[in-house]
Parts: sequence; structure tokens; C-alpha cells
Amino acid sequence: NMHYKLAFAFTSFIMILFGLSISILSPKNNFTMGIGSSILIIFVYSIGIKLGQILGYKEILSPWFSVWSINIIFILLGTYLFKISKT
Repeated sequence: NMHYKLAFAFTSFIMILFGLSISILSPKNNFTMGIGSSILIIFVYSIGIKLGQILGYKEILSPWFSVWSINIIFILLGTYLFKISKT
């Protein structure tokens, strides 16, 4: 549970990094599309972190890796999207 609390604390940073990258890549999308994609991204992240928590509780994966894996995926994806954006 300690790893989950620490990993969940990084959610804001990860969503800001990911959201900035998406908004820079597609600035001309309409408002509704932006809201929809944001809700989808948050939903996928939430499912991923909860799934990791379950896998950690059942000791299928190590507790650290189970909750940090989704954070690592989103950080890498957000960093990649930020690097390819035209800033």
C-alpha cells in the first residue's frame, strides 16, 4: 500500500506532462474532442493503476513494479510525445 500511495502522488505530474504533449500536438482540435480524449486518458490511467494495485496485492508482480509500471509507461509516452511536438 505504501508503494501505491507514493505512485499515486505522481498522478498530477504525469497527467500534466501527458496533457501538455497532447495539446501541443493537436492544437486545432475542438473543445469536445479535447475533453473526450482527456477523460479517456484519465480512465485508462485509473484502470492501469488499480490493476497494478490488484496484481501487487495478489503478489503476481512485485509491489513496487505493479503500481509504478503504469507511471513509467505514461511518463515515457508523455516524454516521447513532448519531444516530437513542435515546441
